[in-house]
Amino acid sequence: MPTNFGDLPTNQPAPVAHGSRSFAWVGTSQRVNNTWAVGTPLPNGAGGIYQIAVTPSKRAFWVVEATMLLASPDAVWSQVAFTPRLNPADLDGNVIGNYVYGAVHASVPWRTFQSSFPFRLEAGVAYTATMCFEYSSNNNQDYHQHPYHMMLSGVLVGESVV
Repeated sequence: MPTNFGDLPTNQPAPVAHGSRSFAWVGTSQRVNNTWAVGTPLPNGAGGIYQIAVTPSKRAFWVVEATMLLASPDAVWSQVAFTPRLNPADLDGNVIGNYVYGAVHASVPWRTFQSSFPFRLEAGVAYTATMCFEYSSNNNQDYHQHPYHMMLSGVLVGESVV
């Protein structure tokens, strides 16, 4: 029988059952701009894309976190956004997590931006989260493809308690 989070003992952590990560594998950067289509999966520099997957054995929250190192070669402020996209939709109908927004300018060195989102998953369903391009205000932005600076990760939290 499922247990509400509030009914769990306070002297014990919530159960964590699974963690997954997708890293970049090269030390180069990838240029994006407003010519990219919304929803385009991000190349990881090693012939693949940033993607993680999980199939929970019981209902659970999958906290997906995206971390990016961003910069711009252009001497004008511009914005760029990326987000993890979930397939299929979670129990609440969510397919897009929180955006990783970055405001960048050539005079500012590389900056790290981060975002996370808790997807609520059904037991026995295979889910995939893919890091995708969402928006560019104009000009050019770069994201760095290095395992220390570009990461998509997920932790399955509270399995058997939701």
